[in-house]
Amino acid sequence: MEFPEKEPFTVRWTGINLLTIFIFSIFFTTLIQSSIFEFLNHLPDSLLHFISAGIQPLALLFFSWLIIIKVYQYNIRRKFQPLPDKYKLILQSFGFWLGATALNGLFLLMVQALWDVVPEPQHVMVYIVEYVRGYYILLYLLLLILLVPMAEEIFFRGLLYPYLRNFMGIRGGALVTSAIFALVHVHVWSFFPTFLAGLGFVYFMEKTKTLWAPIIAHAVWNCAIFLIVALEIFLI
Repeated sequence: MEFPEKEPFTVRWTGINLLTIFIFSIFFTTLIQSSIFEFLNHLPDSLLHFISAGIQPLALLFFSWLIIIKVYQYNIRRKFQPLPDKYKLILQSFGFWLGATALNGLFLLMVQALWDVVPEPQHVMVYIVEYVRGYYILLYLLLLILLVPMAEEIFFRGLLYPYLRNFMGIRGGALVTSAIFALVHVHVWSFFPTFLAGLGFVYFMEKTKTLWAPIIAHAVWNCAIFLIVALEIFLI
């Protein structure tokens, strides 16, 4: 199949375009969440929490698809070029996660030593460790290594980063995109590692020129974190 000559995502959108995506994503998420708790409150808490956790990536996928395909009529398949060496990327991604985790550990130790503050883990991780059991563990694993990486990478590295890269360059676009990526996770103590993750995902995409690279790297990152969480569950 022939693709159009115009490279996807190189148009210089206005800030209003991107702001609209965020506003409608938040609105969509809030609306669906309220509907779930109102009409599905008879479901078990674990299933209800899982459905709620899956709404945000679904909203990002929906609005990314809406803007990319319906509004600008781009063929997103051009951003999914074949990845030549998947296994090498997986190893590199795991090594990157180890390095970023070590840096974050040192940062948290410094914060605790200087200000006597004990950093709190993310709410979703606390919930998984304390309440998620049985096959729900598998459901969360699938959510974190399949749906979340696909949704967030299409939005942040496939949609937001190329827009910023057009007029800020690679470094500026990478820094701003990664900062926004970290901020939307709404957890102060995970800002630093999430920011590092965003920079790494941009690097993998620039190196390979395909969105498959940051998606796989993101999946490896989430999988490594989830394995640690799963270990905590089994040790309780």
